[in-house]
Amino acid sequence: MSRKQDLKGIALELFSEKGYHLTSVQEIAQGCGVSKGAFYKHYDSKESLLIEMVKDSHRTMFEKSYTIQKSDSLTGVDILRKRLEVELQQMQENSSIFLILFKEFPHNEKNVIAELMQEFRTEIVAWHKQSLVEAFGDKASDFLWDLIVICEGMLREYMSLMMFHQVTVPIPDVATMISASLEAIVDSGHTIKPVLTKEQLCIGDTPTKVGLQETLTEHLTRLKKEGEQLSLETVEKDKLMSSIESLAEECNASSPRSFLIEALTDYIKKQDNLKPFVLQVEKTLREM
Repeated sequence: MSRKQDLKGIALELFSEKGYHLTSVQEIAQGCGVSKGAFYKHYDSKESLLIEMVKDSHRTMFEKSYTIQKSDSLTGVDILRKRLEVELQQMQENSSIFLILFKEFPHNEKNVIAELMQEFRTEIVAWHKQSLVEAFGDKASDFLWDLIVICEGMLREYMSLMMFHQVTVPIPDVATMISASLEAIVDSGHTIKPVLTKEQLCIGDTPTKVGLQETLTEHLTRLKKEGEQLSLETVEKDKLMSSIESLAEECNASSPRSFLIEALTDYIKKQDNLKPFVLQVEKTLREM
């Protein structure tokens, strides 16, 4: 296990026992058997350590979800169910982190953690929308926004029971219940009147060419930002950032060279922390 992983493990224990705000960098360092100076070789602050812990969980969830694709043996609803299972499993495995965020970072306060969670929230809503469209297609188009709210409401309530009330439920059964409930609603769609619109939820509609270009730019900007935050040797870091810049230039070229894009994305994906963001770039390029 790396020193950074050791620090994150000790920090999580202390945050859970004492609370984030009452835990000092000195205590984390001592718990890991290193000096305070050694801590700062890996993290700029206690906040940056927590941010990386949250990003780790978020990245893993998307990484696992992206591997679930439609095939001869998996229908759209099967994929939705499996993706919900991954999301629930990830939240359960990282329940300590989510409890810390819930208890110590009220959503109505303005801070870096709250901004990060809002950013993740936006990505997850878009992910749920995409999964629902893939699962139900045109049948769900009239009340897609209601389905998103219903899906997220069920996820939230089951997770609340599991995290705050220590209710033990089989995650595969929960995922099946949610996906089956959504499918039943879709199948009864002709008798249901839509309640919500995309304007009310502030969620984008099916992307246009311009919208996809904007989305691609956002993903590339996020990829660059995440790359800049990696702790790498100078030569390796320079090579990585140069590859990200080249990828952005090629993606925005009038005639992008697919072989070069593929080579660049394959190289950048070798950095595990960047893989989910590269996958988002690749997915957007396919849609364009």
